[in-house]
Amino acid sequence: MPEYGVSYYVKSAVAGGICCSVTHGGMCPVDVVKTRIQLEPEKYNRGMIAGFRQVIAAEGAGALATGLGPTAAGYFVQGWFKFGGGEFFKINM
Repeated sequence: MPEYGVSYYVKSAVAGGICCSVTHGGMCPVDVVKTRIQLEPEKYNRGMIAGFRQVIAAEGAGALATGLGPTAAGYFVQGWFKFGGGEFFKINM
């Protein structure tokens, strides 16, 4: 059985963290519009695409990134442990 060093586990953890941050962070704009629809259904009542347009018109495109930082950071940690830990326990258990 090959030997795996700390660098292997760190690489796995970093890769998992980056991937989870990107995939979950990429959904932030959708989550922003969905939340607006849920909170103000009388204003945002024409569907997702119209909701995107309404948010951009009212608040600017940057509003679609609301919550991106905490989401990316949180899912980086989650991915770090899920993939780094998964590799560690898969090999050592």
